[in-house]
Amino acid sequence: MRVLPPGVPAVPREAPAVLPGAVAVLVGVAVLVVVVVPFLWPVVEHFATMAHEGAHACLASLLGFTLTGVTLERDARGMTSYWYRRTPSAGTRLTLTGFVGYLGPSAFGLCAAKLIETGRSITVLWLAIMLLVLLLFLIRKSFGLVSWC
Repeated sequence: MRVLPPGVPAVPREAPAVLPGAVAVLVGVAVLVVVVVPFLWPVVEHFATMAHEGAHACLASLLGFTLTGVTLERDARGMTSYWYRRTPSAGTRLTLTGFVGYLGPSAFGLCAAKLIETGRSITVLWLAIMLLVLLLFLIRKSFGLVSWC
């Protein structure tokens, strides 16, 4: 046990926020409704596609590729385009960039869950907004309606 000098206030440790049972049930019911109701699932599927293509774009950018754009189609398909020089290390980087897109939605969800668990739900909202705005600047063709390039 640590003894504090006189005049130094003790900082109480906060217990992690626990999700009340009623709120957990409401979240579960909301997820079930989104999955079961036919017209809600396509909307969620587009967000999953954005997370997938965003993961490709983030890693491609981090690995030194030049991003040329992201395409999102109406049927929740997408494509991330980038330019690279053919070097011996390009094959490994290409494989890694292609693979990480499938982990993107899960990784974003796990990070958001951890931030929410630690009481930072506002941070999750701001990060989601920031990532969606960054993706907006990369979109070349959105839902087959608008083309920037």
